[in-house]
Amino acid sequence: MGLALRGIPSLRDESAAVMDTVRLRTGGKPPAGMRAALHLMVDVVTASLSASSRRAADTGRAMTLR
Repeated sequence: MGLALRGIPSLRDESAAVMDTVRLRTGGKPPAGMRAALHLMVDVVTASLSASSRRAADTGRAMTLR
């Protein structure tokens, strides 16, 4: 449980970075319609989880090497 809670800040940081990238790409315009918003949300969650799991794997390798 403790390791899962340690991953929350990483997930938050990655989500913020992905949302900043989305804002830059779309020019800050909100998605037009419910379907576009849903696709955007799925893309953001997928990218955030992917980046967070990669960072967690790197942290795990570093802990193993110590």
